[in-house]
Amino acid sequence: MKELEKGLLRILPPARVKTRLIDRYAYASDASHFFLLPKAVVQPESIEEIKKLFAFSHEHNIPVTFRAGGTSLSGQGVTDGILVDLSNYWRKVVAENNGNSVRG
Repeated sequence: MKELEKGLLRILPPARVKTRLIDRYAYASDASHFFLLPKAVVQPESIEEIKKLFAFSHEHNIPVTFRAGGTSLSGQGVTDGILVDLSNYWRKVVAENNGNSVRG
């Protein structure tokens, strides 16, 4: 786990990398009945950070699952890999043109 944390801390600041067991358990389920304990929970705030997370996950063969506002209720928001929590960033997105475009 320490190597995973070290790698993620090269991409994101410590406040947005959660590897403590209590934090991972807090994110281990969504509104569904499914439960998977993620290896880490990260909270990127930019496209560049997300690109780096994809590269990291590919290099280390660790699945990445995204969770944001309105994530499905059928278990799509849980993983035993890296959980990418966009819920805080998602709140900044504003729908425009009757939902045809968004601004963040």
